[in-house]
Amino acid sequence: MSFIFFRKIKNILAAGVSLIIKNFFIFSFVLLIIVFILAGLIFYEYAYKTPNHFDTQDGDELKVNSALYQKVFSKFEEKQKAFKESPDIQDVPDPFIQ
Repeated sequence: MSFIFFRKIKNILAAGVSLIIKNFFIFSFVLLIIVFILAGLIFYEYAYKTPNHFDTQDGDELKVNSALYQKVFSKFEEKQKAFKESPDIQDVPDPFIQ
């Protein structure tokens, strides 16, 4: 029973593969068209249709929360200082300095 079932599946898959091989150009062309359609849809969704992310008018300035900026900047300086003082870091010369 199961042997006959697997033989039928094998025959169906073999027929499908042979059909694709015989019509390889058409199959490749259809896949290329599908890829271009998907790329167009992604471009449309994320580049063309996306509204402006800033809620400012043309003449308005973009406001920066200075307290939050200072907090983030101090955290960055702390991490940079800890990185430079780390005993695990070896003194490796900078290859970009001449």
